[in-house]
Amino acid sequence: MTPLLEIRDLSVHFPTEEGVVKAVNGLSHAIHAGETIGIVGESGSGKSVTALAILGLVPYPGRVVSGSVLFQGADLLTLNDREMRRVRGRRIGMIFQEPMTSLNPVLTIERQLTETLQAHLGMRRDQARARAVDLLDRVGIPDPKSRVKDHPYRLSGGMRQRVMIAMALSCGPDLIIADEPTTAVDVTIQAQLLDLMKDLTREFNATLIIISHDMGIVARYVDRVAIMYAGKIVERASVTGVFKTPQHPYTIGLQQSIPRLDEERKEKLQPIPGQPPNLARLPHGCAFNDRCRYAVERCLNEVPPLIEVVPDHWSACWEAPMQAGPAGR
Repeated sequence: MTPLLEIRDLSVHFPTEEGVVKAVNGLSHAIHAGETIGIVGESGSGKSVTALAILGLVPYPGRVVSGSVLFQGADLLTLNDREMRRVRGRRIGMIFQEPMTSLNPVLTIERQLTETLQAHLGMRRDQARARAVDLLDRVGIPDPKSRVKDHPYRLSGGMRQRVMIAMALSCGPDLIIADEPTTAVDVTIQAQLLDLMKDLTREFNATLIIISHDMGIVARYVDRVAIMYAGKIVERASVTGVFKTPQHPYTIGLQQSIPRLDEERKEKLQPIPGQPPNLARLPHGCAFNDRCRYAVERCLNEVPPLIEVVPDHWSACWEAPMQAGPAGR
């Protein structure tokens, strides 16, 4: 089965005074139509930069230095600006993590929704406005006929994020990328927004990528998980495989850092020791070696490849597949 999106050996670098920051470092991943995929990792692991690279939005002075991004058979990295604008919004939608900085503060919600509809679908202004009102109604905004005339500052954080979801879905794209879509809202609204995204992407027959650092969100809403560390995918499997039999020590560390309700209150969390590496000065060998309980001499000198350790479960580790087993304390 041909993937909807296939990333091959993608690398994105940012030149700085300290050296070249390798934000994404040889990443490969395939996503099939109809899936909901979770991409998980600490801040600075390369999750958001990967999403921006897919859409050709890597900010200056960053640049894609190698790799390909095949979407429905076409390499997005070879498209010019005009061709890429036909893809953004129409075929790939994006939900950014902070709607107040993503929405234009001087334009009404109506203008921001109808602009996309008119540009990509050729709708007349009255058609686009009716569609905008319908979209706001679909994402649960009360009194959409009045709210569509508002500016973003008049909406709450949760409502602004609903507008972002409406914008991402407005042209019926094949792929939606949600980059930390619930960061700016409280836990109750988080659940509502995630349920809404899941339901609407299923209704619109879209594939969904959820980028997050929250393992709880991933456990509930996705089908497959890619764990990122220092610009690479270090583990990839079904959500059941990742949570029941993790095969990389970083994944185990993420799970052991989460409070659990099935343990006594005196039990302490087990945080991952140390800090993520400086991406401008990556260590030799495995980038996780100085934080890893399983590290051996080989880990200090050789970069482990991402290999299939059990059927449909991939890990980039020399030692953990033999020792890790289920995550526990």
